[in-house]
Amino acid sequence: MLSDQEVIGIVRRHLESKFPRYCLCCGRRYGSLAEYLLETRHVGHPLSADDPVKNTGPDRLVGTISYANCACGTTLALSSAGLDQVTMRRLLHWAGASMFRRGLSLGELLSDLRRRIDEEVLREHQVRDPVLINLPLER
Repeated sequence: MLSDQEVIGIVRRHLESKFPRYCLCCGRRYGSLAEYLLETRHVGHPLSADDPVKNTGPDRLVGTISYANCACGTTLALSSAGLDQVTMRRLLHWAGASMFRRGLSLGELLSDLRRRIDEEVLREHQVRDPVLINLPLER
């Protein structure tokens, strides 16, 4: 079974592959996952149409989606679309076992996974691109 860190890596790489992205309403460009996280606000728990407890669903899994609001108010979405079915089944197996082990609902587990990915991405972004502070020039 996948470890938490392996799941974070798989999901993070998949999400990062979806950039750049644009808001279809205002045209705002999100060049990276870090920019997207800094400039949008999550809406609710991520949602999955698949049941990790039964894990005996249809031949093709539907996947997971996470919503966020653009600064203009438009709702944007990132999804698991594009992940192969074998990887999706491995992630679903991890989710079922993790829900049981940690006593969480699927929404809580997915929110925690999203939070952990967000923290990792933003921590690395901060190291690579620290915010410049306007300090007075020395005379």
